[in-house]
Parts: sequence; structure tokens; C-alpha cells
Amino acid sequence: LLVPERRPVRQIIHVNGLLPRIGVSFGDQSKGDEFKLGEDSGRRYDRDACSFWDDKAKFGALLAHDCDDMTKARLWNQLRRQSRKTITEVTPLTTWPSTQTSAILYSNDVDLPIEWLRRNTLERLGVEPVELPGSQLGFNARPGLFVKTLLKLIAAAPISRNADHEEAAM
Repeated sequence: LLVPERRPVRQIIHVNGLLPRIGVSFGDQSKGDEFKLGEDSGRRYDRDACSFWDDKAKFGALLAHDCDDMTKARLWNQLRRQSRKTITEVTPLTTWPSTQTSAILYSNDVDLPIEWLRRNTLERLGVEPVELPGSQLGFNARPGLFVKTLLKLIAAAPISRNADHEEAAM
């Protein structure tokens, strides 16, 4: 999200985003709400606190339940360990970028509660999200619908450049 500070950006489109609250780590901000970070989902953690999956069936049921078996197998083979820094560190943002912003949410996500995603998108970004049917990885199950939605959002964004970037380019 720091790219708009360095380059002209026409639009940011968040997809099922875990949107941070400025000044608070995601782990701290999710305490006490309906998003239960760390519940048994099939994820495991190594000694460096990186998360990984060791249960193919749980992965498919949680994140890709609307994908066919071949797509689930491809996704499983692409999995890599993920750092927990995005959960434990406070975002370096001091404000959200003033760039045109949109959000796409997947309404059948089993891992991320849709009401929670809707509320945080509106609260943090100030936009009503576009909702598509599907799991957290629903763009793999319905790539055509995802691309069509992206293109619609891109076409609706005004073409303008950030004044700071225009000055820097001169």
C-alpha cells in the first residue's frame, strides 16, 4: 500500500483484504471481534512463526471449496509458508492513500466472516465493496467473473494523477 507514495497509481482494488486499522497490529485489532485469528483451520506454524498448511482437505474446504479438484490441487502445489509479520506488526501507513479505492469481497468465504469484511471495508476504506459469490480463492473458481469485475471497476475509476507525483516528475 505504500506504492501510491512513490508512483502514480490510478486505483487500488482490495480483494478480500485484511485491512489494518492504522496504528494497531492486525492481531491486536481482531481480539474480541468475530474474526477469530488462530482458530484451528488446518494452518500450522513453524519455529519462525510462519504459517503453513499440512492438511490438503482442510485447505480445500476452507479456502477453495468452490474450486474443482484440479484447481484445488494446483493451488495446493503453489502454497508457500507465510510470514506472520502482517499479523504482528503495525502497518507503516499513517493514513490510507488518497488514491481511488475499490474492494471485492467473496461472500462465501468460510475463513473470513463476510459481515466482518463488509464492516471493515466501509470503516477503513469508506467504500461499499463489490460482492462476488465464492470462497476466499473464488477468483480461481470463476476467473471470468473476477476479470469482468476488475475491468468494470477500472473503467469506472477517474483518470487523474496525484499532484505530488506530477511535481516529482517535472
